[in-house]
Parts: sequence; C-alpha cells; structure tokens
Amino acid sequence: MKLRNLFVLALILQACVKSKVENVIPPLSVLNSTPSSIRLFNFCAYDLDVKVNNNPLTSFITNSTVGGTALGLSIFPSGKWPHSQDGDPWSIPVEILDKNGRAHITLNFRSASFSSSAPAGIDTVLQDDPLNPRDYYVMDDPPYFRSYPRLNSAPSQPQNVKIRIINLGQANDPLGVSGPVTLTYADGTPVGAATSNIGMDSTSGYIEVPYGAYEFKLFNSSGSTGIDITHQLVELPLYPNYNTCNPRLQEGIFPQMRTYKPGGVYSLVITPNWFRYNDCIPGTGDYSTARINAYRTVTEATPGVNVTFAQMQAVNALGSGNVTFRVDGQALGGPLAFGQPTDNVIYVQGTHQVSLLDAGGNVLVQKSITLSPYDYYTIWAYPKTDGTPDIIFAACDMSGEIYSSVYNNGAGGVDDGTNGSARIYQVLWQWQSRFLNLCPDVPYATFTDDSTLMTNFGAGNDGDGYPQAVTNLSPGYMPPLNPYILYSETIMWGSPDTWNTTAGAPPAVIRAYQSSPGPVAEVPGTLLLSVPPLRVAQACVANPALYSPGYAPSAEPGVYTTALVGSLSGTGPAARMIVIKHNK
Repeated sequence: MKLRNLFVLALILQACVKSKVENVIPPLSVLNSTPSSIRLFNFCAYDLDVKVNNNPLTSFITNSTVGGTALGLSIFPSGKWPHSQDGDPWSIPVEILDKNGRAHITLNFRSASFSSSAPAGIDTVLQDDPLNPRDYYVMDDPPYFRSYPRLNSAPSQPQNVKIRIINLGQANDPLGVSGPVTLTYADGTPVGAATSNIGMDSTSGYIEVPYGAYEFKLFNSSGSTGIDITHQLVELPLYPNYNTCNPRLQEGIFPQMRTYKPGGVYSLVITPNWFRYNDCIPGTGDYSTARINAYRTVTEATPGVNVTFAQMQAVNALGSGNVTFRVDGQALGGPLAFGQPTDNVIYVQGTHQVSLLDAGGNVLVQKSITLSPYDYYTIWAYPKTDGTPDIIFAACDMSGEIYSSVYNNGAGGVDDGTNGSARIYQVLWQWQSRFLNLCPDVPYATFTDDSTLMTNFGAGNDGDGYPQAVTNLSPGYMPPLNPYILYSETIMWGSPDTWNTTAGAPPAVIRAYQSSPGPVAEVPGTLLLSVPPLRVAQACVANPALYSPGYAPSAEPGVYTTALVGSLSGTGPAARMIVIKHNK
C-alpha cells in the first residue's frame, strides 16, 4: 500500500514538472518574418557589431567574419554588419522587438584600414511605428543616428518613380562640395524645382519622373536655379577628384546609369565619407585620408514586379522630308526632320500597330510589334535598297552587361557548360553603342575606330571583340547576338575602373567603310570619303557647357546607336553618321 502511494505521488509530481523550452527564435522564422518599420543603413566607414534587446546578431570578434549566433547569421551571414556602397540595409524583425515594440540597439565599431582605433559605440532605443516607418542612418565622427520618415505612398501614376534629395553633408568639406545642391539629368538640366537648391541638413520634396534609365547628377547650387559645374558630387563607390599635389576641379564626374523601376521611391542621400588616397609623391608608399561629401542612391519603397510597362522612341533616317510615327493611331512624338529622334514614350505590354506617315498624312509603312515588360525599342524609318520606305525595331539593352569568352574573368574554374553567369560582366560606366547601316547605297558597311577595328570590352568571340556588331552590316540588318560595342569609360581619380578595354576609352573618331563578306572578304574595305568621320567627343557630349576648358571627356557614358544614314547617290540628304542617345 505504501509503495502504491509513493508511485501515485511520483506520477503527480512528474505531471507538475514543466519542460524547459529555450527562448530561441529559429533562423527560418526570422527570414520569413514581417519586418518592423525600423530600417537601418550603415553609412559610416566601419563594419559594425550589433545587439538588439540583448540578442547578439554578429560575432563580436574583433575583425572577424566568422561566428555569431544562429539568429544573427540569418540576418548577417558574414558575422558582421559591413559598410558598403548601399549601406547594407536591413529591417529589425518584429520577433526580436520587446512587447512594447521597442528595440534596444547597441552598435560596436570595428577598426578600419584608415584608422588605428575604432570610435565609441551607439546605445539607444528605437520604437516600431508601422504607420510611420522610418529609416535610420548610422553616421560617424562622432557616431550617431540620423532618422528620416520613409514614404509608403506610391507615385501618382504607376509608370512613374518618386525621387528626393536628403542633404546630410558636412559644412566644411575639404573640396568645397557642400551647401545647397541641385539634381540634374546627364546634360545638366535641372530635374525640377522640388529637387533644386536643397540646403544643408534638409530634405527636398518628392518629384515624379517616368521610369527609365537615368544618369542623375548632383551639383552645388549656384543662385536659385543654376548649378556650379566645378563642384559636382560623386556617387559612391567613385572617388572625388582629390590630389594634394595637383588640385583639380570637381567636375566631369560620371554617375552610374540606373534603371529606376516603375512604382519605385528613391532618395539620393548625401553624407560625409572617408576616402583613402595614395600619396601623390611616387615611391613614398604613404597615403592620405579625407572625409568628403558624396551620395548614395537608396531605394525607399521597393517597386513590385513590372508586368506592364515598356518604352519606345522613333528616329527619322528616311530622308524624304518630315515624317510622323503613330502607335495604335496615336502620335509618337511630333513631326520629325531627317536625323531627329522623339522622346521616349511608355506603352503597356502587348501587341501594337506602328505606322509611318509622310508630311501629307499618307501611311508609308505599317507593322506590328509585341512588347514585353521593360522592353525598350527604337523605331527607325529608313529607305530600303529599292528606295521604298521601311521601319525596323532595334532593341536597347541598358544593363551594361556583356558576354565574354574568358571564363570567370580568368580566375580559374571549369566551365562545364551548365551555367553561363561566370561569363557575364557588367560595366557600370559604359559607353555602349549599336551600329546600323541605313544607307541604301552601301551594300555592306563596316565601322572602325579611326583606321583600326574596334576592340570591345573583354575578349569577344574570337579575341577581337564582337566583329558582327560593326562588320559587314547590310541596310537594316541587326546582328541577333552581341550587337553592341561596349567600352568602360575612363573615370578620373580613384575610379574603380577595373574593366578597361585595350583602348581604355571609346574611339576618338569613327569612320565608315564599304566592305564585303564572303570567302575573299574585304574588311574594313574602302573608306567612304564622302562620309564625314564622326568625332565622338562632339557627338557623345550632350552639353559642352558642363565642362571647364581641359575637363571635357572623350565621351560621356550612356547607351547609344551610331547609324550611317542618307544617300551617296544624291537621291536624298548626303550620307553621314548620326548618334542617338537612349538614356537621359
């Protein structure tokens, strides 16, 4: 009886014992969780260790990229919060907030290459507010947070993007790139009043522009509407024009060409940044550091997948007076003189009817084209070899990517034919051109870099670039593969210009030849003496007034088409080469 009572008591006691469950958030649940409204960017020059509500998210091992908790590694796989061009943004998961939606965050700074010691850390509390999301920028010297509200509302039109300026630059910049700034297009035209003359420590209003590929620039303002061309800010990761032995003006700096996606909201954020330069005196091995204002492009609201919009523009290379293009019965731009383009126009995906009309409104050609999202086509009107008008649709690739015959940039590895990504390279400051022969009097045209064949970026099909892009082009013919010549632009001081071609810059002069294919090919062939050589520095610099004497580039980056147009026989305008730039 006593034994039975002891057994029952043991069962009762066992039933009262609760299993101890570790309060650990599985990494998978963090990755799949809803992010809080607190988003952070590392805009300082240091890698960081992070702790939120006493949860270590990084390894907290000096200058180590290994270790860390399972929770932390799901957010920071490298074991640290790195500093990077885009600030390596992340949002605090709601799972690690406290019951009041607060995040007690501690940041420790790791040492950097330009500094023998790291600054003190940051210890503060951030509040989650889903109705009013905010971005927090980690700054240094001394360390602190800057916070700005993050816009949740989409542009007024779904094909548009919203852009604003956040000017957090330092007042005493060593290169003088401080004070009010103005946002411009690549040719120096201000984007609008809302993003002009934006003062220090302030934020502009948003401005809407159609989605597309842009090379936005930031200049110090001059007056209420002008810009100071000698004080241009760089977009990271480019370096400013800094040389203690040979001071240079802050101009002629190329931004990246970016595709701003429909429905997206973006900020150009100016902050002080540390730059390290080799000493200008050769052989010393010394270097200097400078804290200079520069900017980043931050995506505030990530747009959804574009399943709707594409773009087209049109060019008149016909030579028979003004012509007009219509798409589905609606004018694409206005009447075009010979050699003139329309602006880019946005269309929805699907099949469209394109018509070419003469000055009297008579339909000369009608064709259909099926557009997919993000397509970009240029419609060219030109005369066929029999003199009748025709139109072609030339696709434009704005990515700056090119396919190389060198696998993995020569770094080794075996190409088993299952993955071609190791042969794809991207040039962020590209001069890229398609070449077209639209002259009915030239059966085959070849374009050259002055008197030599062009050498594309990387090693092409046969080690001599992509000859099909410029060689033996018949009227209206477009190579189906690798139709571009692409150069990595020469950038000024400190540029990460790692993909230079053998020329190192676009051609200075482009010449047109009449060539011939076949078993006994003639390439480049006979120089077309009546066709003026194309001076690239003139054709590919949109606004020479943006440059002081001696600062104009050999060409501005962008996506172009170089076309041989006109007539050699006197039946139309004299043959010449024209250049159309497709991005803004």
